[in-house]
Amino acid sequence: MEVFYMFGDYLFSTTIEGLIDSKTLILQNDEAVINVLYKMLQENFQEGLVLLKSGKKRKEYGIITLRDLSISKDDLFDFDQKIEDKLSTPIEALSDTTTVKAALKAFEELQSESLPVESNGQLVGVVRKKDFFNRYFPQLYDMNHKYKDIINHMHEAVSVIDQNGYVRLWNKQAEELYQIPREKIVNEKMSVFFPNALGLKILETRKAIKNVYYSPKEDYYVSISSLPVYINKKFIGVVSTEKDLTQQKNLTTKLENANSKITSLQQKVAEIHGYSNSFFDDIKGHDPILLEKIELAKYVSKTNTNVLITGESGTGKELFAKGIHGQSGREGAFVSVNCSAIPHGLFESEFFGYEDGAFTGAIKGGKAGYFKLSDKGTLFLDEVGELPLELQAKLLRVLDEQKVSPLGSEQMIPVDVRIIAATNRNMKQLVENEQFRHDLYYRLNVVEIDLPPLRKRIEDIVILFHQFLEAYSKENNIEIKSIDPEIYSYLKTASWEGNIRELRNTVEYLVVLSKNGIIKPEALPDYIKEQKPQEVVDTDPVYKNLEYQMDHFEKVLIERALEINNYNKSKTAKYLEIPRSTLYYKLEKHELE
Repeated sequence: MEVFYMFGDYLFSTTIEGLIDSKTLILQNDEAVINVLYKMLQENFQEGLVLLKSGKKRKEYGIITLRDLSISKDDLFDFDQKIEDKLSTPIEALSDTTTVKAALKAFEELQSESLPVESNGQLVGVVRKKDFFNRYFPQLYDMNHKYKDIINHMHEAVSVIDQNGYVRLWNKQAEELYQIPREKIVNEKMSVFFPNALGLKILETRKAIKNVYYSPKEDYYVSISSLPVYINKKFIGVVSTEKDLTQQKNLTTKLENANSKITSLQQKVAEIHGYSNSFFDDIKGHDPILLEKIELAKYVSKTNTNVLITGESGTGKELFAKGIHGQSGREGAFVSVNCSAIPHGLFESEFFGYEDGAFTGAIKGGKAGYFKLSDKGTLFLDEVGELPLELQAKLLRVLDEQKVSPLGSEQMIPVDVRIIAATNRNMKQLVENEQFRHDLYYRLNVVEIDLPPLRKRIEDIVILFHQFLEAYSKENNIEIKSIDPEIYSYLKTASWEGNIRELRNTVEYLVVLSKNGIIKPEALPDYIKEQKPQEVVDTDPVYKNLEYQMDHFEKVLIERALEINNYNKSKTAKYLEIPRSTLYYKLEKHELE
């Protein structure tokens, strides 16, 4: 399409120099009509006569043709009258450097078939409207065929509808995507084939849209861009380009199914190797409130009770959900779903699945929805507060019945699914504002675990800081030699609106920007430095030396690993992923024998 416009711009930006006819009769305005007729017949000159008129500031011209001087039976005039009496409004001449585009505009505005042309102030001839068409029509015709050929070879489906909603262009890719031949749809109303086509909405709004994920027909998934088309400021229609995403969507579904099976296998392997007590070990900290939440999570994990995990973004809600599932002993997989990312039209196929042959383009063998994938396992509904009301009703029905009906099937399939939901929204407020169904809220909120924000876990900030510090030091191959004690004051004073996620990003930032392996307050992000730090006690050994800090942290980790593995040294070494000889060395070093 761009090639077409590039060629069109080149064509109409050329000058009229090659179209000038220098064979022109030049007359004065006081010549008699009879003399003009005689000269035109003598020269066999049919049109394009240029009559010179005198202007105050520049010369003006009149164009007269043999047809203008013809006598009809109702039109008698004096052959001795002056030729100027037969002229219309005087015309200023075009320049020989005028573009074709500008000349065509002048023909339209002046309602003339011929126009005079000057070069350096001197008359050099005329240009005729018919010559433009004779010259450029074959090229435009050829260009039109090339344009259509280019459109048909594009990877995207391209369609054009006029201002009345009739299809005017439908390329080969559109034919293949929708299985509708060009002959059947062109010159027909788009609404007959696609009542919800986005292009029809653009006819009303006349506002462009770009890269919108859209399903124009059942089980067709495309990325569409549509824009209104104007010519000379007049709206003439809408052009749409669509990229077929159906295959990618199907491949994504297959990958989700495979990942779910892998997750299930990983959990079974973990159980075989005796790691079942370690599911909450990824949650670091000694804060009493946090430990209380962990104990509550462990307690409810053995039940089938639905759990609602609340808390600010970045507080570790998914870690808790995985921990509850891991310690629950449920055989099925842990399936995580971001409720805010599910398109309305795909809710049922995503959650309930579909049967083989349920619709055109369906994956062979069908698709297992989220409920089927998490059968005998756990379905984690992240950001459940973002779920639209109309979809909440469908979810509630399945939770009540514990059965799903895949698309294309009349069977109700029983499922054994434990629901863990999470949100950073105030759910009670959403219920009061009628943005969330109260019945679904109480169905999900059998047990609520409200996670504390990081700013209320002051002592855990240092523990998490060193955990992330060690990880990012290894990842970036940067040795951290020392830490300015004032760093801890800033860390403990920061508000941490993004909680653990924000702290992790800050530590990575500090590691990457550290100079000579030294972390100083100057390297902190500005918004953290702007907060007043607390006083630091220099005598506190935890702030004095990085080596001490790392040894202390290592000792705590080994103590916990021994406890988890019932003080079995062989299992503890495997759990820590270190050789047994290394474990013996560290036990002696930390006096843990």
